Amino acid sequence: MDMSDDKIVEVYSADDLMDAEHIRRVLAEEGIIAKVVGASLHGIIGDLPAQLATPRLWVHEEDFARGRQIIELVKQEQRERSQTRSPWKCVSCGEENSADFEICWSCQIVDETQD
Repeated sequence: MDMSDDKIVEVYSADDLMDAEHIRRVLAEEGIIAKVVGASLHGIIGDLPAQLATPRLWVHEEDFARGRQIIELVKQEQRERSQTRSPWKCVSCGEENSADFEICWSCQIVDETQD
């Protein structure tokens, strides 16, 4: 995606690349084009302060307010889900998954044991 000719702004600082890509996909589903910036910097935490080495999402300036609203809804849903779910063990591969994962991180099987 080329955003070089447009006014772009940072809309989100992610915990990690998986978080950034998840939010980018959610925004795309809502019609907002976002670019992940700094994805390759995560490996140099220590050489750079952590807050500078995390992936960030950038959007067109006109999408900023709506993008922030969508991100806040996603984060609220994640917080609520983590309060009502428990960590779980995948029935397919046996890997442990944290409460906020609905899909096994290892084999991509959906956890259907919790609502």
